[in-house]
Amino acid sequence: MKQISLNIALALLIFPSILLAQTRPSENVSIGTVRELNLPGCNYLCVDTQATLRTMGETAKIEIPKLIAALKSADIQPRGPLVFIVEGLDADPGAEFDLKIGIAVDDGAVAPEGYEVDPLPPVECQTVLFGGPVTQMRLAFQKLMPKVRGGNAGTASSGEIREYFLYFENANSPNDVTLIAAVLQ
Repeated sequence: MKQISLNIALALLIFPSILLAQTRPSENVSIGTVRELNLPGCNYLCVDTQATLRTMGETAKIEIPKLIAALKSADIQPRGPLVFIVEGLDADPGAEFDLKIGIAVDDGAVAPEGYEVDPLPPVECQTVLFGGPVTQMRLAFQKLMPKVRGGNAGTASSGEIREYFLYFENANSPNDVTLIAAVLQ
């Protein structure tokens, strides 16, 4: 559960920082090569909600502690990092989109009240690995999204973006690591 609590702090800051921040690039940022990956499926315990870019931080502040409490009370062990799944994201900061906040769990996990266990199928994605302060994560999106929009022959974006929060020390740490995945159709 310690890893989950570390991920909480990151998730509370992540999306507003990514999409609305106007900070200068840092020397403490590492952005990997955009790569096409096949990510495995899993059972995903989550809350399904609506948010805007303006309300996402508040939504995360409310929902992530509740998710952690639900995991503990139901004695469910996480089987991966905290993951946000976003669908219908728009450049308009006031536009609503679907947001799932959750974590991979074992087969057979029973969702506590107010949550669902969704089977996430394996997916093909355009991905980028980002290392650095979350306030600079927008730079990774700036590198990833033109590749997704440009696409390769036979591929197109599904409109779903996943963020896998792999490691977190603090919001300003150059050691934080996030895998950003734009799911392809």
